Amino acid sequence: MNHVTIIGDNLRELRKIHGYSQQEAADLIGVGRSCYGAYEECRAAPPIHVLISICDVYKITDLYGLVTQRLTDNIRERAETDNKSIMAIRRIKKIVENL
Repeated sequence: MNHVTIIGDNLRELRKIHGYSQQEAADLIGVGRSCYGAYEECRAAPPIHVLISICDVYKITDLYGLVTQRLTDNIRERAETDNKSIMAIRRIKKIVENL
């Protein structure tokens, strides 16, 4: 498995765990949707500044691991926990807005 495939697989999994559409993920990372889609579909490798942005958005501290290995259970669990917190905050925000 090459690095482009690993990055694409990891991006797709992280995006789905966080509940983002490709457009939302692209906006957060600072690239266009078609460019993001090319990364996720393994048609292009993101440049280093985009990889750093991906790490910032998804709170990944191991850039080397992001590009060389599939996500570990620890990273996956942390991402799922973060997503649950975000969803709870969104629900609370909606409740407050409806008061």
